[in-house]
Amino acid sequence: MNKCLFIILLLFYFNYGFSVFATVNSKETRFYDNDGKEIGVIVFGRIVNAKKMPSDGKIQIIFDGKEGFVNKKDLVFYNNVFSDIEGKARIISQGKDIMFFYFRNSIYKFNYLDRKVVKKREIKGIFDIVPSSKENIFLIEGITTNDSKEVHNLLIYDFETGSSVYLGSFDNDIVGIENIKFLKDSEYVAILFNRSGKKTIFIYKTINGKLIGYSSDAYGVFDYDNHIFLYNNKYIWFFREGDSNFSNDKLLIDIPDKWLYKNELNYKIEDGNFYVKTKDGVIKYDFTKKESYKMPFKSLEWNSDRNLNFYEIGENEFLIDLEKNKTINISPNYSFYSFVGSNYIVSGKFGKINSYFIFNKDGKEIYRYKAIDKIDFIFENGVVADVIFEDKNCIIFVESPEKGKYYVAFIKE
Repeated sequence: MNKCLFIILLLFYFNYGFSVFATVNSKETRFYDNDGKEIGVIVFGRIVNAKKMPSDGKIQIIFDGKEGFVNKKDLVFYNNVFSDIEGKARIISQGKDIMFFYFRNSIYKFNYLDRKVVKKREIKGIFDIVPSSKENIFLIEGITTNDSKEVHNLLIYDFETGSSVYLGSFDNDIVGIENIKFLKDSEYVAILFNRSGKKTIFIYKTINGKLIGYSSDAYGVFDYDNHIFLYNNKYIWFFREGDSNFSNDKLLIDIPDKWLYKNELNYKIEDGNFYVKTKDGVIKYDFTKKESYKMPFKSLEWNSDRNLNFYEIGENEFLIDLEKNKTINISPNYSFYSFVGSNYIVSGKFGKINSYFIFNKDGKEIYRYKAIDKIDFIFENGVVADVIFEDKNCIIFVESPEKGKYYVAFIKE
């Protein structure tokens, strides 16, 4: 949206008493009443309702049920246009029998068993899209240009209903978005912002976009056993609503130095267990007893039976059969791609052709994919899909090792 149109929209909204959303992008902004008396401070990331045209650099707002004035320069406005860029085609996520992808300014839900599009929703200009643990819920990011600023708008989007929840608008020259993570079965979403070098994690409720807490001490967040935890290189602590910076009353554990692999906390949560890749191998940590148990794994990648573990030493790749205590060297001609069930997939050459192969846990090849030269989705029993985006067509290759067959689906704009 150009500057003139934006100003016209603001005039229309403000002159007729309507409001627009605006997000505080400065570290903080002073909040004044009608007499010019300071009545509070609104900090970065908070959303306000802007009510009247600016005067003397000020703008009237409503925040937390109070009316007052703040400096206009501290706000970034959301003008009800999510994005004005050309959205780039991309893979999004998958469910049991379906896949989501973005193509020609629409999100598609495709059922690979029925070989058809289940639903399509047009939403223009998606810059980024992050799937949640719920099949139809996404965080979407769009870009608009306001007052010559590149503004990134964030929404929680429900694909089934087409409804959205606004989270905020951010000037890209001031605020970077470094990481996004859904928590507690997508009841919450955590966003790591970098504002002029200062990093802060914000946690929002996805149902209404309410900001419930934040921390500038943490660089990571996870949920476990119905709790949300924050962490850095020293501590793991309980999240509390509001200011959730570290304090001793929130402490869960001090992180041992040996837990930091490559100076980071590398963990995996699976089936109610919390695993950590340490300098000495993999441990399982019991949050209740606050005890750790040495595991036989060398990394956090294993098959569904947990009897085959992938790891690397330098540029060499290995698998360890934990039942036989046997190491399998992966040939330099192959590159490990992923586990699928109890088996694993590698990429490599078949003659001069790039291809993919499934091996069982004994290292024996059981299938070579014939139609796939890249993998975008992996389903049960090694069914894979390769999605190719062309100018006006989307081509989907789906191949099943179990049946030894593949099919091609064409989706046109």
